[in-house]
Amino acid sequence: MLYDYPPPKNTLGKWLDQISKTKGRLGHLLLEQRDGIDLEAVCNGLQPYFESAHLDARKRFHDFVQIDLHPDATSGGPHHQYPNSLPWNVISGYFGEVTAGLVVQAYDLVGNHKWEIPVFLFQEDGDAQQRIFELVGGSRKSSDRKLPGRRGSDCVAIVISKSGTVERVLMGEAKWRSTLRPSDVKTIMHGDNNKRGVYADLNANTEMPYGLMQLAKILMEMEQPKYDPTIESIFNAWKNKDTSPLPRTDLVLIAGNRAVRRKKGDTNLPTSVIPKDYKPKDRNLQFVELVLENGNDLITNLYHTLYDKEKDDGA
Repeated sequence: MLYDYPPPKNTLGKWLDQISKTKGRLGHLLLEQRDGIDLEAVCNGLQPYFESAHLDARKRFHDFVQIDLHPDATSGGPHHQYPNSLPWNVISGYFGEVTAGLVVQAYDLVGNHKWEIPVFLFQEDGDAQQRIFELVGGSRKSSDRKLPGRRGSDCVAIVISKSGTVERVLMGEAKWRSTLRPSDVKTIMHGDNNKRGVYADLNANTEMPYGLMQLAKILMEMEQPKYDPTIESIFNAWKNKDTSPLPRTDLVLIAGNRAVRRKKGDTNLPTSVIPKDYKPKDRNLQFVELVLENGNDLITNLYHTLYDKEKDDGA
């Protein structure tokens, strides 16, 4: 099914303050949690958007292991569901990926484009599907052991013309850290001895994101006629990638809890000049910093309430 839930702008407005800056090809958006926020109300406001983002993957994975969609279905054995039963590192990663899509749809970013996300790409996460299979099958492997993050683009959005063709693509990288210290952000962006950073990944990316082809594949499987021109234009863009690549925007979202010494309004990513470490010369670059309080509790509570049968029944 197509993702179709609008971004909960009312919840975002009550939850987060924003400071937005744009200069040339660079955009920077700072989102800071307001004081005295009711996290339960925030969860309730975000829940339908997050459910919609994961629902196609949930249906596919549950069909694969032959369990019902809802967690209180009357089948035998313990109930393990997607995404609720996955380990913390996956859940926190998913939170960042969905939040990236939420930001793309709810806020004005560099270039002022109208971005659309026909589907999220979670159903392409084969490691998550295998983990649900293992859990339902009674595997003795530790259920909370880490999984690798979903491969491919964290967020893919497109600008669709009136005729249905793709005019521009956005590729997003999303990172969650329990504490957002300047040193943590530096490591994320520049890497360390064991892993290269976001800048290196962006520089090494193919001009046409892998996730865009995944998007076309999913739309084909869904057999939605209105997206036929969109799919065809993606395949044409792939054929012509060397001569006339699609215009592209790169988005980097870094989310986490406020560091102890951080002052309101402080930023860790450039706000006025594209950094020298970012090499592409013809792409727009959008930074987003999301600074929370008690973000771990928010993520845990939010994912524990996804696909609550009482909410589905309107109780």
